[in-house]
Amino acid sequence: MNYIPSIAAVMTILQMLSCADSYRTVFEKNRETGESIRIYKFDRQAVNVEGKTEWEMSAEESYIFRNEEKESKIVAYNFHFIQYSPETGEIQTNLTAGRGEIDYDNKKVYLSEKVSFKESASKHGEAESMVYDMDTKIISSDKKVILYEGGRVTRCLKGIEVDKENDREVCKGPALIQRQQEGSEQKFNDIFD
Repeated sequence: MNYIPSIAAVMTILQMLSCADSYRTVFEKNRETGESIRIYKFDRQAVNVEGKTEWEMSAEESYIFRNEEKESKIVAYNFHFIQYSPETGEIQTNLTAGRGEIDYDNKKVYLSEKVSFKESASKHGEAESMVYDMDTKIISSDKKVILYEGGRVTRCLKGIEVDKENDREVCKGPALIQRQQEGSEQKFNDIFD
């Protein structure tokens, strides 16, 4: 004998199976608005035709913005970018920042919140904000930048411009250079150039 449930029995079963009562919709607090995609633990890298890594980028959290079916901007938190030398494969540039914004429309990378950059084992710097121009390959800042090279510390009080292609640095504003004295109780000597 076949059992055919009544309409009331079917409605009762459907109400019991309804997701609305047993599951809540999750609402997250995002750091950005208007994004197309949010990615946690973001990693991206570029590889040349020989299979060597040219650069890699990572972030704790990133937001990808799209404009007409292509990426227009990526905003990343706890941003880390490494660029490798095409000849040797060694690290050429190592950038970190609390917040990084890659703007593909303007071809600029905006870095803020404790920016640090390292170009070699003995040369690195710190700033509150910096801008990297993808076309000219110039890193610049209008804020104070501190450069460390060997035992020398240079404070560029009005910012800096670093031309990576021509291997040139321009320290804007007065610069205070300190040289560390070996074997001295005094930590640094102040020297004005």
